[in-house]
Amino acid sequence: MSVDVQKVQAQLADAISARVRLEPLGRNTYRLITPFGFDDGDSLVAFMEVTDGHARFTDHGHTLMHVSYDVDITREARTKILDRVLATHQLKFDDGEISTECDLTAVATAFWDFVQGLLHTADIAQWRVERAASLFFEEFALFMEQRIKPHVPTVAKDWHDNRVDESGLYGIPWACLNGGEPLFVFPILTTAHCDQAVISCLKYETADYKFKSFAAFEDIDKINSRPRNQLLDIGTKTVTSFDAQRRERAARLILDHFASPA
Repeated sequence: MSVDVQKVQAQLADAISARVRLEPLGRNTYRLITPFGFDDGDSLVAFMEVTDGHARFTDHGHTLMHVSYDVDITREARTKILDRVLATHQLKFDDGEISTECDLTAVATAFWDFVQGLLHTADIAQWRVERAASLFFEEFALFMEQRIKPHVPTVAKDWHDNRVDESGLYGIPWACLNGGEPLFVFPILTTAHCDQAVISCLKYETADYKFKSFAAFEDIDKINSRPRNQLLDIGTKTVTSFDAQRRERAARLILDHFASPA
């Protein structure tokens, strides 16, 4: 099926309020030239393939590959960010490639979603934030495995007691158990993590469950004062950041719990 290039160019340009040029690459395949690009000045790479009255927009995997030059993309970060982008803009993702398909009569709307999806994926700042989050939790897990686990009979990740929380909705990120009063351990990066720690502790407290709690903040100054104060009111011991010095204090506070009489 032949494509009215001028008509499609006009529709795409109207959709994103910017100039668009279709550069023929072969039979019914076009490179899309737009003014959009990455932070380093490189242009977004996008293509349109036309078959039997349908258009397919694709980046041929270029966007995510380009992002990986600037940040170390973890599987968790990629899943979290891409799931959000794909759901918002109704795009497909397969083996690194972002794409969408539509009828030729609906190219404007599909192209707008496609470009917005690429721009959001190309936002380096969000990847750096997710990477920082991933590193914090990786470092905390290593701390628990290497510094705490050898000295505590049981260190359980994503733990809950079925007698209180049968569904596991109020899961404890780390629980240190020795047969007596358990210690619930919370790594906290964001206000949402702090809120969840408060909710989980209150769930067990309401059930008259005997426990102590400890929280390691990545940076306490980033946390809203309300849940932060609630966590302290519960009696949670804390370290205000997780630098090398405070990791040593965190280890002492956790292990002191088991050195003290139950």
